Amino acid sequence: MGVLISVENIMPLLILIVIGFVLRRQDIVGDGVGSGISKLLMQVALPAAVFLAIYRYLRFDIFQGLFTGFILVALAITIWFAAAYLWCRLASVRRGRRGVLLNIFANPNVVFVGMPVCTALLGDQSVLYFLVFFIWNNISTWILGECFLLQDQMEQDRYANKRRLRVKNFLSPPLLGLICGSIWIAAGIALPPLCEKTLSLLAAMVTPLSLLYIGIILAESGLKSIRFDGDLAAAVIGRLVAAPLIMYFVLFFGESLIGPLGRMQFNTYMIMSALPVMAVLPILSNEFHGDTPFATAAVTVTTVFFLFSLTVVIAFLGL
Repeated sequence: MGVLISVENIMPLLILIVIGFVLRRQDIVGDGVGSGISKLLMQVALPAAVFLAIYRYLRFDIFQGLFTGFILVALAITIWFAAAYLWCRLASVRRGRRGVLLNIFANPNVVFVGMPVCTALLGDQSVLYFLVFFIWNNISTWILGECFLLQDQMEQDRYANKRRLRVKNFLSPPLLGLICGSIWIAAGIALPPLCEKTLSLLAAMVTPLSLLYIGIILAESGLKSIRFDGDLAAAVIGRLVAAPLIMYFVLFFGESLIGPLGRMQFNTYMIMSALPVMAVLPILSNEFHGDTPFATAAVTVTTVFFLFSLTVVIAFLGL
């Protein structure tokens, strides 16, 4: 049952990547479409999606009774970043890939894959614990993740864009969506139905356009660009193997040191740790002049192999 649910959630993502690939390969979409999609997502759809997700899911009262999980998830994400950084140093990962690799390890596809998979496997009771992971994932992606990408631009772009991108790092549209959404709910203001509906329509574009963009980039760079070199192998192993193992040990030892989590909370965090790379990573990589073909390959490969990693996690948790 669990395997069937994972297939049902992953197959549409892969189909959209294939559609984007075919559209570009058949010249149904032109040379500038990929760049246009990237700008549309970064400047319009992603800020709307982040703001709406914060508005709908984040409530400050959820921290009550979730202190242990909140601390342990933050610790696990910190270790993910540290493990990726250590690999980059030991393997001498080249510029342009380091920031991407850090994001691959630490930033899974939480909202568009994680939430439906968790609710399908664990029920609506898991949403409360999903929110804890969701909060840290937003901080990890739109603050830390962008900072690492900023510091790891391709050498030829690094100095020419340094000043502009420093400002952009702190005022990027998705980060502004996160800040504005947090201020909005802190003020306790209800979002007008017209605004919420408009934001919902914009937010709904994020996943399909991101996946179509991945297919377009794959078509432009060629499937041969997906090479299982050491960096891509490290990306897949880090995201789908090392990350769940690190989460397990953090939760296991954390419970004995801080306090019990409960079975539902434990299972939710384990499933969230085994998700594929966030679909918007190639968009972010392109925006910050990183190795976009590498980011595209990582999203594609981890999405495919997620079927197998989730099956292992499901069996391990006894779901």
